[in-house]
Amino acid sequence: MKHGQKWALGLGIAGAVLVAAWLAVAWWLPTDEELAARLTAEAESRLGVKVTIGSAHWALLPRPTVVLNDIRSRQAQPVVIGQLTAHVKARTLLDGKPAFERIAIDDAVFPRNSVRALRGTAGASEPDTGGGDSVLVERFELRNTTWIS
Repeated sequence: MKHGQKWALGLGIAGAVLVAAWLAVAWWLPTDEELAARLTAEAESRLGVKVTIGSAHWALLPRPTVVLNDIRSRQAQPVVIGQLTAHVKARTLLDGKPAFERIAIDDAVFPRNSVRALRGTAGASEPDTGGGDSVLVERFELRNTTWIS
């Protein structure tokens, strides 16, 4: 086999491996609609009130990020979050228990009585059982936020 043919074969195999890896990741990650439905159900079960999420989007590159838009609680005075951006620690994705480098909330309104009505349930603040980072969020940012009495 000539030197050029070896290079072509090697590039072909590398390309096939990359395509297979991309297809596996695309199959493994939920669609944006599935992600929004999953997160809505989880928020409702943990907070004890109905929640709507306008849209959700995954991005793996340049780093794993989840962006949620138009989050609202269904209350007389709803808690409203314009955009929530969560930067996921890549090494925690495969564990099934993601931890976050940073969560940023933009354009939010937090009515005091509505926030008090939210209840956390089991799983929201479980103690660390060892074997990993105990901090779920390293940095939390609030921008353009209003707190209403």
